[in-house]
Amino acid sequence: MNESEKVASVLLDAAHALRQVTKERDVLAEKMAVVERRQEAIKVADAMQDKGVNCDRRRDELIGELEKAADDGRLTAIREAVELVGQDMTRNVSLDDRDHAQGNALEQFLMGDS
Repeated sequence: MNESEKVASVLLDAAHALRQVTKERDVLAEKMAVVERRQEAIKVADAMQDKGVNCDRRRDELIGELEKAADDGRLTAIREAVELVGQDMTRNVSLDDRDHAQGNALEQFLMGDS
């Protein structure tokens, strides 16, 4: 084998190795995107539940819905909307405060509460 054949062989091997590494990189990039999307969905789901949004859904269902929204390109908008929501104030209200929040006796009578 002469020198030019050796060079051609090395170049072919290098091209094959580069294609293989590129495929591996692409697969890993896709897997990483899935992990990042899931983590972002978890973060948004936790924020939603902390703020009292969609508390009627199980956490894993909510995360699944948010992952689907991410696939549709809507997760960023949902995250921004959740950031605009205030904290769930009902968690910090005591039972006595809830009774006062219902209003005075006249308001309760008019609302049919008494």
